[in-house]
Amino acid sequence: MTIVSTALLFAGLLTGCQTLDDLDRETYQRACDNLEIARGTPQYDECMLQQQRMDNDNLQRSMDRSTEERLLKKL
Repeated sequence: MTIVSTALLFAGLLTGCQTLDDLDRETYQRACDNLEIARGTPQYDECMLQQQRMDNDNLQRSMDRSTEERLLKKL
């Protein structure tokens, strides 16, 4: 499986399931609430976006590691 097809697979899994989106949103909200940022403020919105960016970065790192491991096995 190529990097592009893997990325598309993960993107499809992440965007195709409303429950997962709700779980992500709730997780992000808990993180921002734990930081005691008031809901409905620009800071809260930025916190939510930052949580999503960190989640996306973690997913990308995981995909990169999987690709690297697969490439190393071929050597």
